[in-house]
Amino acid sequence: MATKGDTMMRTKRWLLAALAMMVVGIAPSGVRADAPSVLPIQGYVTDAGGLPLEGPSDVTFSLYTSESGGTPVYAETQSLVVEQGYFTAYVGDSVPLDLAVFRDNGTLFVGIRVGADPEMSPRALLGSVPYAAYAQFAPWAGLSGVPADLADGDDRGPSYVAGTGISISGTTISADTAAVQARVSGTCAVGQAVTGVNADGTVACASTTYTAGTGLTLTGTTFAADTSALQARVTGSCPVGQSVRVINADGTVTCETDDDTTYTAAPASGITLTGTALSADTAVVQSRVTGTCSAGQAVTAIAANGTVTCAAAGATYTAGTGLTLTGTSFAVNTTAIQARVTGTCAAGQAVTAIGAGGTVTCAATGASYTAATGGGLTLTGTAFAADTAVLQARVTGTCPAGQAVTGIGVGGTVTCASTVETYTAAPGGGLTLTGNAFAVNTASVQARVGGTCLAGASIRSINPDGTVVCEVDDGATYTGAVGSGVIVTGTAL
Repeated sequence: MATKGDTMMRTKRWLLAALAMMVVGIAPSGVRADAPSVLPIQGYVTDAGGLPLEGPSDVTFSLYTSESGGTPVYAETQSLVVEQGYFTAYVGDSVPLDLAVFRDNGTLFVGIRVGADPEMSPRALLGSVPYAAYAQFAPWAGLSGVPADLADGDDRGPSYVAGTGISISGTTISADTAAVQARVSGTCAVGQAVTGVNADGTVACASTTYTAGTGLTLTGTTFAADTSALQARVTGSCPVGQSVRVINADGTVTCETDDDTTYTAAPASGITLTGTALSADTAVVQSRVTGTCSAGQAVTAIAANGTVTCAAAGATYTAGTGLTLTGTSFAVNTTAIQARVTGTCAAGQAVTAIGAGGTVTCAATGASYTAATGGGLTLTGTAFAADTAVLQARVTGTCPAGQAVTGIGVGGTVTCASTVETYTAAPGGGLTLTGNAFAVNTASVQARVGGTCLAGASIRSINPDGTVVCEVDDGATYTGAVGSGVIVTGTAL
């Protein structure tokens, strides 16, 4: 019993042979044309559940020299549109197919793989039709049964011209999509419909889904007015002597008997009642005024019925101070009243007088200033500036660490110098200098005497470091020599 895969592959093999014969059988007129370098293939594919595939799919076509295993001698992947399981491909359309593959290989098998699925099995055996491409390589000497009109090597046949919907470019005949509709390959999603078909076969889609908005109901595909939101057309009526009391949602009415209410016109209310007719009481209410007065007159009274009484229009007016009167036209008298000021003065000037007509008189603004000699100012044009030959400019200069300002320039710059002076210890001056430390030179200067002698002893000598050498008193008696300037009082000289 044949499996589903067997059925699919048998379908492909049958279509493959039919298309191949159709393409190879076409040869344009003129000089010999090479065989088309494409192999037409049609097929029918389903999913694992047996349902036909739909939409775009990547399909890989491979040519093998064996029915299973081996390395393909040619392979190509195309993006195809599958419709209800059927697809059409021209192997060699994207990867050039060298027709010599049919000359150099006696038997070829086609392997087909959809997307990332494994290659379908078994492979399809190519029939004899694709091998007709070998004719491209066959020499005249190798042919038998050549017609007499071709024996001379001239293989030109009848000439072809392009009719409506066909275009011929060199040896290629194709459909003219400017005149013929390309095969429609586009599809619309669920809930959409085709609104246009383009020349290249693609389609334009639009939504076909409708919903019921306010005031509508949708049942299945039927829209209707929602009488819970909309008033149905009123079709009911009431008989004579009755009035509509209620209008129902469906347009019917509920009636009630007229209550025959009696109306009266209240005195002085502005209403009169004659029988069942109410009207305005013009003895109380002013009728609409309809009267008019002629030119030069004014309304002096309005009658109850809307007519008017007219009289000459008003008093006579004259022009007082500040006004002029020409005919019936008053105007400002600019000889008494200042007209609006419209004049302006140029830059550097000021208004000195305003004319009655609003014009202005201008004069230069202010006095003339000069820079006094030696006054510390300079004047260039209208710009005053400090004279740095007289005034000290602001001091902006600074000195680095270890330096001090020794001079200030007129422009505020400073002159700097080192603040460190060099000192030395003079020979015999009683000082020593070690690095930057001065000390007393005890070889020249007596150190502070810090030694003492015991009672009964006296200092005999003082050492440079301030220590003393003592000796026992010798008990000698001292007297003051006459005329020596010394006197002795007890032990005090």
